[in-house]
Amino acid sequence: MINRIAIRLTKHLLAKNAISADDYELYHYGVFIILSELLLAVFCFAAGAVFGIPLQGLLFYVSFFSLHRFAGGFHTDTELKCQTVTLSAFLVFISAIKLCEAASIKYYIAVFFVCIAVLTIFAPADTPEKILSDEEKRKFKLLTAAVSAFFAAVIIILTVLEVSTSVICSVILGTVLETVSVLFGRLLNHKLLKA
Repeated sequence: MINRIAIRLTKHLLAKNAISADDYELYHYGVFIILSELLLAVFCFAAGAVFGIPLQGLLFYVSFFSLHRFAGGFHTDTELKCQTVTLSAFLVFISAIKLCEAASIKYYIAVFFVCIAVLTIFAPADTPEKILSDEEKRKFKLLTAAVSAFFAAVIIILTVLEVSTSVICSVILGTVLETVSVLFGRLLNHKLLKA
């Protein structure tokens, strides 16, 4: 569905001479990415609103995708499977944020730092469609570490300021989901690369 909309928008840009035919594929990909991320941000906000935590839904989205952009992770072979898996996982994790409100934050912070350690070891997870060079792997590993350090600082500051547990957990659970995605990506993508 998103791909069809991206194709229409890109063809419209081409028809209006806003882009050249040589740049069609590049713009199509860019429009597709923008629409996908916009859809997921709106979904996270809406799912959060259903549970009475719209801000936490958006924070979850930001933490997950900030890491996912560099750490990579699990990928499916079709857009429909990708959207189904992603939206289902988001719904489960956003509903879990609501459950965090009644729990002790120290356990979640411990889980966060375990996830950071796992990401440091296993990220980035490349795919058979885009195998990363050694230089790209080093670059993305460093960027993943930088984003992780930023979120660690944010969590520490929010904890010191005694901000709502659900706000802190939204960042933590975004990191947890990305860690799961990287582990599954490494496991499944590695099998595909050997096939």
